[in-house]
Amino acid sequence: MAAVTTAKVSKNGSKVTKGQTKKAPPSRKDPFEKTRIVIPAMKKAIYKATLYGKTDLIVHALGPKAKKKLLDSMGPKNAASKVRPPKDPAAEYFDSMYILNNEFDFKTGERPNPHMKDQPYTGNIDVDYETIMRPIRYEDCTAIHGVACAGIRLGMVRAAKSCGAVMTDTNCNIRVESPYGNELPIKFETLVSGEVPVKVGKNQTDLRYRPHYSNWSLDIAITHQSEIIGPEELTQLLRNAGEFVGLSEWRNEKGGQYGAYEVDLNSIQYELTKDNT
Repeated sequence: MAAVTTAKVSKNGSKVTKGQTKKAPPSRKDPFEKTRIVIPAMKKAIYKATLYGKTDLIVHALGPKAKKKLLDSMGPKNAASKVRPPKDPAAEYFDSMYILNNEFDFKTGERPNPHMKDQPYTGNIDVDYETIMRPIRYEDCTAIHGVACAGIRLGMVRAAKSCGAVMTDTNCNIRVESPYGNELPIKFETLVSGEVPVKVGKNQTDLRYRPHYSNWSLDIAITHQSEIIGPEELTQLLRNAGEFVGLSEWRNEKGGQYGAYEVDLNSIQYELTKDNT
């Protein structure tokens, strides 16, 4: 008599004999497992602090007149282009300022500098020279003066390199914010024109007239990725940059003594942004 084996029928119709376990179906492999890029959620924070100048600040904005002169030098050369006009120290001084409340004039197509009313500009070279060489106090200025945001960030990037960090990584993870776009407003005690001799070519010396701000200060707000760089690191970067790099013209990095600053440690504020996900 033939032996009879009992078998159970599974839901999918296959037979499973007694004592035999059902095998689990093979798992489906992810075809993009090796090539998939996983990007963690970004976590941003805002770092705020006040910087106080240790030495005078010199700024040099590329103003409309300087741009026009540069543009003319790129054109065809002729006898008229080789004639140097009389130097106007006051015009050069006003043209080098970062002015944040110079509204556009649709009639003239220009942005007049309101500080030319604070230190009246007459067009008379001798009279205007005497004017810009007399200091003017911050309280007497109707113009809002500023400095480029990029100077703060690039100083921090340079300081990071001296500590062994990669400049590109630091540069990509911090951003200096300002309600005025690319410039930060500054406060100061007095403003006066500096008169600095510089060498032009091999045998020629020229005088440059730039705004000099004494006892200056500014408030900064830095947006950054909090998981990459924290508030302690930002504070140390600013301290190193202020001491050994400097800000704007004739700073320590370029062989000068101007633009040094320090961080007011009591002014530091730190907060995570609401858009962290």
